[in-house]
Amino acid sequence: MGIKKEIGLVGVIIILIVALEIITVNYTNKIVDLIFADAEEVIEKLYRRENENNIEKLKNDWFEKEKILSYYIEHDELEKVTSSLIMLEENANNQEFNQALINGKEFIYWLNHFKQKDELILKNIL
Repeated sequence: MGIKKEIGLVGVIIILIVALEIITVNYTNKIVDLIFADAEEVIEKLYRRENENNIEKLKNDWFEKEKILSYYIEHDELEKVTSSLIMLEENANNQEFNQALINGKEFIYWLNHFKQKDELILKNIL
């Protein structure tokens, strides 16, 4: 193989890697924003001490999207989000709203972690 073909092949591979990274980052941001909006609604209801089926909708949305995210996000990070969501649901069902709010904030923290972990910021470099 000539040097020009090898350089061309390396260029194509780099372009594919960058394109896939852009696609996955955009998809992750879209999913996180969607789930984040549902979570904010649930937390708002918990502040008012209301326990409606919003948690069930949030849980269904999360488990549907988690299947896709599991292809390219570390499973331990997904488990942290899932466990905080399950604890949120259980505490809300048991009328333990203060603990449910803590779990909800933890859920949102881990969601935001998905968006921030690939950003080029000093915290991620060090």
